[in-house]
Amino acid sequence: MSGNRSRVLEVDMTTGKIVWEYAANDGNSFFSYRQGAAQKFPNGNCLVTSTQHGHLFEVTRDKKVVWEFVSPIMEGPPCHAGR
Repeated sequence: MSGNRSRVLEVDMTTGKIVWEYAANDGNSFFSYRQGAAQKFPNGNCLVTSTQHGHLFEVTRDKKVVWEFVSPIMEGPPCHAGR
């Protein structure tokens, strides 16, 4: 696939294999060319930030978005987390 890709990966550092992955339906949905991040919580959920669009969301291991926030002050069109 060429171009940007909205995807979060968890990689097993010993094997290099992908353990878990969350990808948006739209390839660029939560892509952020600067300061985007993902952080795994102790409960297994993952917080994803797309700072370019002012979008934060939490996704479960089952790939369900449990909450999201879109800042009213944002740059560009809103993104949609895997919807």
